[in-house]
Amino acid sequence: MIKETFGDYLRCKRGNISAAAFAKEVGISSVYLLDIEKGARNVPKREVQIRIANCLKLSTEEKYHLYDLGATGKEGIPADVWMYITGNSGLIKRIRNEAIIEESQMKTVEKELL
Repeated sequence: MIKETFGDYLRCKRGNISAAAFAKEVGISSVYLLDIEKGARNVPKREVQIRIANCLKLSTEEKYHLYDLGATGKEGIPADVWMYITGNSGLIKRIRNEAIIEESQMKTVEKELL
C-alpha cells in the first residue's frame, strides 16, 4: 500500500489551479511548491501549511488531514495543534502540570513494583 504524503494531498487538492498562481497566493515560489508536491523538499513550516490550507479553502476535516500529513515531517505535531498550544500559555502550564502529576504517579507505581 502506498502511503499518502503531504505533497500528494496538496497536489490533489490544488487541482486545476496553476502552480504559479497558487504559489503566489500562498507566498512561496512555484518551484518550491512543485518540489513539495513531488516530495523533493521537506514539508513546509507550519505557518506555510496553514496558509496553504486557507488558500485551498479546505473543510475542517481536510485541513486536519493536511496538517496530520505535515506532522509526519514536523516533530509529529499537526500545525493547527502546535499553533494553538504555543499561542496559549495557560494551556502550556496545564500540560506541564499534568506531566508533573503523571511523572509523580509513575514514580509511585515504580516503587510499588520494586
